[in-house]
Amino acid sequence: MVNEGFSYITRPYENEQAVTLENILLANKVGGMPMIAIKKSFFFAVNGLSTDLKSLEDYDFILKVISHNQFKPKYVSEALTTCTFHTKRASVSTNTQNTELAIEAIKQKYVKTDIQQKNFAFNSLYMLSYPHIMNLSRKAACYYWQMFLQSKNIKHLVIATLTFISPKLAINMKRFI
Repeated sequence: MVNEGFSYITRPYENEQAVTLENILLANKVGGMPMIAIKKSFFFAVNGLSTDLKSLEDYDFILKVISHNQFKPKYVSEALTTCTFHTKRASVSTNTQNTELAIEAIKQKYVKTDIQQKNFAFNSLYMLSYPHIMNLSRKAACYYWQMFLQSKNIKHLVIATLTFISPKLAINMKRFI
């Protein structure tokens, strides 16, 4: 988080057995494209990135990879990449229409059970909040509030409140979580 002057490390699943469709539908603990390494032949076996999505292509790719019968994850303990993020209005689009369309397409493709539906509905709120919090928009608080209403987890109420007061404060709190 360049503008906020701190960094954090994304913590993917260390237990390879936890990298399941059900778990990734609940929360993408693998992270984005910089968090995975696959062979070129496997990339082509899963047909690469979806060209029909205008948002969440990396998440769809993760779901596609873990759903493939040749998927055999291995955990690497050291970071292979370093990414930076600049929170400012131009860095991430706050137009959620493409994200909503991608969520619906992913839901149709991967969500098959009631448990998966419940998990994915919750994770969708995270995906919809992300562009807003990264642009320091209070609109993210609405999604965190919905997460609290679904989960009754006080953590989401605290995040919603902090985000409503100051999105920058909420981002700065990430360094302590």
